[in-house]
Amino acid sequence: MNRLLCANFKRFFRNKVMWVSAAVMLLIGILFAVKTTEMLSVDKVTFIFALPTGLALAAFVSLFIGTDYSDGTIRNKLITGHKRISIYLSNLIVSVAFGILMCIAYLLPIFTIGFARLGFFTLEAKALLMLFGISLMLILSFASIYTLISMLCQNKAVVAVVCVILFIVLLTICAYCNMRLSAPEFYNNYIFMDDSGEMVQGDLMPNPDYVRGIEREIYQFIYDFLPTGQAMMFLDLSMVHTWQLAVYSLIIFVVTTGCGLVLFERLDLR
Repeated sequence: MNRLLCANFKRFFRNKVMWVSAAVMLLIGILFAVKTTEMLSVDKVTFIFALPTGLALAAFVSLFIGTDYSDGTIRNKLITGHKRISIYLSNLIVSVAFGILMCIAYLLPIFTIGFARLGFFTLEAKALLMLFGISLMLILSFASIYTLISMLCQNKAVVAVVCVILFIVLLTICAYCNMRLSAPEFYNNYIFMDDSGEMVQGDLMPNPDYVRGIEREIYQFIYDFLPTGQAMMFLDLSMVHTWQLAVYSLIIFVVTTGCGLVLFERLDLR
């Protein structure tokens, strides 16, 4: 396992996709640190890394692991006596390390330029620790999903497309759920101008598009459970349920990793 990790991290630090992704995340962090209005607190921009990190992981993991297949490296690892579980977990660890590195690259300018312009955090230490914990679990869930797909598909081009499309599809689903959940319960029936020239609102009317009951709970669960939904919440810190998000990410991580280990053991490597 140690030899596999050493070999993987040597490749990791020579990987062009990793360095380009880190540079992009650093640039995003600089833009938010410099362009954010001083009326906002640094809390509002600290956790924006969650969404672009999910997309960066989709590209990196698929290409990094796909190269192992295209170069025949995985078969060579098996021939030299490495166990499949060790190969799988070593790739998963590198995937998680990439996600954490993307967060660090984004946070560097936030914790320097951002603090200088916007001041220190306004959230309590407990809330900050919880948010960072949720974001870490979110990285684990993204990494485990992409590692599962990449380890079971031996075509690098196909797996790269599948991972990116999966991210877009999950993001679209969560955006739709958020739209339904954000619909107001009531809306103004009409607005008119009275004799004095002032605008007057009419009576509030029930919004037929407002989601209620079990349907609302289903939309909320999907939005909370999917990692792209959690990443969207970090854009404005709009978490409804907090500790449950970390539990959902842990469930995704355990299930996808467990399934990946079992299926990879039975995979016929070409």
